[in-house]
Amino acid sequence: MDENAEFFISPFSLLSYQKTLNEQVLLSDFHTWHFVLNGWPISDTEEEADRVDAWLETVTGEEKRAFLELNGERIFEIEPFDNGYTSRGDDIQATFWELKKEYVVGVKHFTAGTKKRTI
Repeated sequence: MDENAEFFISPFSLLSYQKTLNEQVLLSDFHTWHFVLNGWPISDTEEEADRVDAWLETVTGEEKRAFLELNGERIFEIEPFDNGYTSRGDDIQATFWELKKEYVVGVKHFTAGTKKRTI
């Protein structure tokens, strides 16, 4: 297996870092992260979304906050998933607390191409 891992650092850059750093890297789904940023619940089906939205209208602010915080943990579900309503795992973002220059194996810049997912 390759000793390096690769993730996009922008729409046109791919960062390669030492795989030995995996314990220091937090991986999450890029698109689902935006649900958390906007305070939206994450749902896998339209029926689930409708049910959750209706329920959220009936609960207190504290109950809503607690639910959204727990529901937001789903951003860490990075295994590929696509049921026609929603998908996850296509665009994974890697977050480092500290990324030192010596950890970086390489950066590739491009204008178009197929995304690579190596874990």
